[in-house]
Amino acid sequence: MTAHAREAPLTWLEVPALMRELRNLALGLLRREGDTVLHPTELVLSALRRQRLSGQDWSQVQWSNRAHFFGAMRRAMMRAFLDHVRKEARRRRNLGCKVDLDAISLDRAASRPEVHEAEMAGLYHALELLEERAPEEHVRIAHHRLFEGLSIEEIAALMEQSPSTVLRTWRFVRSFLHRQLVTFLETP
Repeated sequence: MTAHAREAPLTWLEVPALMRELRNLALGLLRREGDTVLHPTELVLSALRRQRLSGQDWSQVQWSNRAHFFGAMRRAMMRAFLDHVRKEARRRRNLGCKVDLDAISLDRAASRPEVHEAEMAGLYHALELLEERAPEEHVRIAHHRLFEGLSIEEIAALMEQSPSTVLRTWRFVRSFLHRQLVTFLETP
């Protein structure tokens, strides 16, 4: 039995004691994304509101354990952040797709002025959809290409596949990500 399996469920009453950790989690997300407008507490509260089902009383909200709670909060914070970015993109009327999926590494993209916050959020959203819908191999290639900046040949060697197979898969993944990114940026 793992340590997480022995932990007691976490209830709504215990959340206030975890606010400092939640704000630190939100602050890390906002720093990583380069957002200076959204306040960490605002992001935490928005994520907490997402934890309650419609019509559900707060006393009924509970999580399996701390790991479940923080995992749910990370996902909710990312969704709240994406909503914030979408609103800002609409406000600025920033509807063009400027992210060149072949030329970027996500670690370096934040420092490139031509890659805007809304486009990066859209790319993260597209990657989430890829993880939900595509085979694991597709997701791994996308992560190697975008997060690590590996070339097709390096990915092929790492995954023990031919470069032509990796290139064919990358073209499919790139097309999927591009479609999702354009949809994200154009969604009101």
